[in-house]
Amino acid sequence: MSITDIFGESFDTIWKYPKAILPYLVMELVISLLVIIAVFELAGMAVATGIISASFWALIIGIIAMSFVIGMFITPLFYGVYTNIEVQKLKKKRFSLRAAYNSTKARYGTLFWAGLANLAIYLVIVIVFAGLLLGYIGANGPVLAALGAVHAGTAHTSALRPLATLAGFLLLWAMLLILCTGIAAVFLFQYVPIAILEGRGALDSIKRSFEVGRKNFWSILGALVIYMIIVLLVYFVVGIISTPFDLASRTVGSLVQILISSVVGSFVYPWYIMIMTSFYNSYVRKIAQ
Repeated sequence: MSITDIFGESFDTIWKYPKAILPYLVMELVISLLVIIAVFELAGMAVATGIISASFWALIIGIIAMSFVIGMFITPLFYGVYTNIEVQKLKKKRFSLRAAYNSTKARYGTLFWAGLANLAIYLVIVIVFAGLLLGYIGANGPVLAALGAVHAGTAHTSALRPLATLAGFLLLWAMLLILCTGIAAVFLFQYVPIAILEGRGALDSIKRSFEVGRKNFWSILGALVIYMIIVLLVYFVVGIISTPFDLASRTVGSLVQILISSVVGSFVYPWYIMIMTSFYNSYVRKIAQ
């Protein structure tokens, strides 16, 4: 199959079995609600009222941590389920959500640890780039002084040159960060179907995914670019739809944003896993035969 065929095949799976994404939708709603309550409602109230007690901020951090933990432990299960659902489709088997869950349970531990390894790789990239940015600002006296003057409200035209230099560095920094995370995404693209369909361990699945990424770099990159363009367009439309509600009432706008974003997320991420699996079928191993 071509890249467009892979996208069409994966989309067709969700179109034919929409109930498969309902459990993921519930998780998206719960996590989104927790984050909205913590970040926008509680934190916003704290700033507006001047509440800075340690217990209040501990509650906010606790809610955010809870949402992270929920996602961290449940998401690997869904990744495996959607891989198995796509396999059912490719093998022209009868759709069974229960069978997909049962097939995933035996591989849950592998998916969990492989997911943590995947996350660790991205965190290392982010930490390195954060260090580069902070190191550049800290070691550049004129830039640091210009930022201090802007913060104090005493900036004048002499601050323009250092700030322009900082803007140029930030542009280069952002481009390199996107490039590095994009390359990592290419090499990590196949770890889920590999863990499920080849029965490999967590680290071995990551290693095998790097091998597949090296051999199919441009095909995977093309698939990722198409996917990201589609996702960005979808969320742009979501932003347009939710803006009038947000202008009318922040609470109503937040609730509408939760609902729409959760519905979109429950489609976007399962679709991504199914694209992985369909790509695996076409380029790595003919599991449908």
